Formats: sequence, C-alpha cells, structure tokens
Amino acid sequence: MSRLTHRTAPQCTYFVITKTWENRELFRVQENAEIVLACLFNYRDRAAYLLHEFVVMPNHLHILLTPGGECTLEKAMQSLRAEVLAPFI
Repeated sequence: MSRLTHRTAPQCTYFVITKTWENRELFRVQENAEIVLACLFNYRDRAAYLLHEFVVMPNHLHILLTPGGECTLEKAMQSLRAEVLAPFI
C-alpha cells in the first residue's frame, strides 16, 4: 500500500495530529500535559510557528499552526516531538 505524500508550502496553515507511542495515555497525567503545554508555548515564543489552536488529548495532540520564518512544518514537528517525548523516554 502506498503512502500519501505530504505537501507543504511557506506561509500555509496546517492541522496536525500526533500520537503517543503505542497510544499510551501519557497526557492524562496533569504534569505530563503541562510539559506538552510548556513545549508548545516555548516554540511559539521562539517564532518557530504561529500557534492558532490546539487540543491535548490523553494519547494525542491536535495542533493548528503556521510555520514561521525559516522553520518548515517538518522541522517544527520534529523539534516539538523530540522535546515533548524526551521526558518520557
């Protein structure tokens, strides 16, 4: 089965869903959810992206964002995932 290709373009807004490994409900714990919020706001404040809306669910995130300046969607999500998941590894 072939995979869909992702298309990205500068100054576009994207709706992204990212899940935890094995659908673990890591974000049900308040302290874990606060780590996610801190990371989202940290990258927003560093102008990696414009953060329009987000929802933190027990095992995944919904994010509506526009990558900023030199940052691509892939780079923004890669950095966010690395920082969000690092405390749980």
